[in-house]
Amino acid sequence: MRLSDLHVTAKGAPRVSRIVTPPARAVWRLWRDLRRWLPLGHVPGLKTWSRRPVGVWYFAEEYLAGHPDAGSVSVVIPSGSAMRTPPIPLGVGRGLPHGSADPVRWSDRRVITLRDVRLVGGYGGSVITPDNRLLAELSPDVWGAKRHELFSRIRLPGETRLPGLTAMLATPEAPGNYGHWLFDLLPRILMLEQAGVRLSDIDHFVVNLGEGRFCRETLSAMGVPPGRVRPLGPQTAYRADTMVSASLCAEHYQSSLPPSLFRLLADRLAAPGPAECGFPKRLYLPRSGARFRHLANEGALEPVLAKHGFVPFFPDQHSLAGQAAAFRGAEVVVGPHGTAMSNLLFCKPGTRVLEVAPPFHTDFSFWTVSSHARLTYAAILGRPVDALAEQAIDGSARGENWGTRYLDYTIDPEEFQAGLEKLLDLETNRPGEAL
Repeated sequence: MRLSDLHVTAKGAPRVSRIVTPPARAVWRLWRDLRRWLPLGHVPGLKTWSRRPVGVWYFAEEYLAGHPDAGSVSVVIPSGSAMRTPPIPLGVGRGLPHGSADPVRWSDRRVITLRDVRLVGGYGGSVITPDNRLLAELSPDVWGAKRHELFSRIRLPGETRLPGLTAMLATPEAPGNYGHWLFDLLPRILMLEQAGVRLSDIDHFVVNLGEGRFCRETLSAMGVPPGRVRPLGPQTAYRADTMVSASLCAEHYQSSLPPSLFRLLADRLAAPGPAECGFPKRLYLPRSGARFRHLANEGALEPVLAKHGFVPFFPDQHSLAGQAAAFRGAEVVVGPHGTAMSNLLFCKPGTRVLEVAPPFHTDFSFWTVSSHARLTYAAILGRPVDALAEQAIDGSARGENWGTRYLDYTIDPEEFQAGLEKLLDLETNRPGEAL
């Protein structure tokens, strides 16, 4: 079967290939500021009606300094750093600028307990303390705490009370992105356990669920009872008698995921069983079903992939156990940069990986994942598809945010073939050095 025959898996999803220019971002920022300046949170009467917070606590300690009996903070993973295992040099095309990458660094990972707080849905989730202030470290927003979306809403939703102990797990980007769900949201459950919190003692798990089956499947695999999950959406709010929550990543997981959390996650999610479950040994992960950032000339790679025994594999067509089995049994995994590569989590040490990376979206996520999993990793950088993409890349290089992550790109088939064959010619799978 050809890759072009499998494009129907996109189920008619609209293709997105757009650039968000800096002027457009400036207009949106001004609109948000105008709404934020409305004094709804300060005028008597309107304050109660709008339910908007009136200020910000950046860290839990600031609030607890004046309310020492209202909660606690404990460090479960001290700050640290680790070097990634160097990638395999292929000597063809352009590779990712791995040599310029900083080490993986993480700040203290903390578990925070607070009483009588509001939990409000939105970009991820937000926590409002009893004195009606936003707790920034548990309420991320792409525009920062002062421009947080809650300050630009006309009115926040009313709350549903949650008695007992509530775990706040809502995490930005996680519901619609398998990688962020795996490496940003799920490790927060592990941190709660490391702080001595038993999942069986938690009465409610507040989660911003997505439509993907992976959300509930992975929560169940982590030990979260389905009946205790409380969905959190933009028009949902809760008031928790007692909330416990693990700190969010200050940076993208590609540069901040502790190896210890990665390995605990892999052990928890990888269902026991034999690697051989009828899946091919050489997997190709098409991106044809994605809404954006397609490998535009993917069809031109079909002859090379078929020659070397690669079979297209669509993770979203399989259960979590099926995905784990397929990647655990794989000897080589190849694909464009995309969330499907998050399943490298399940690969056995030494599995060979070739990432076809976009030229405008330098992202070390799957180099980090491969390094943590002790895989043999290599990458080839693609090329922009047109002059507009070139302009966007140049703008991004100057520090302008053009939203280039949505753009399609290509890869030279001859460079791809040469790089793939060099990776396949390695005598044995060579596990990377443990971090």
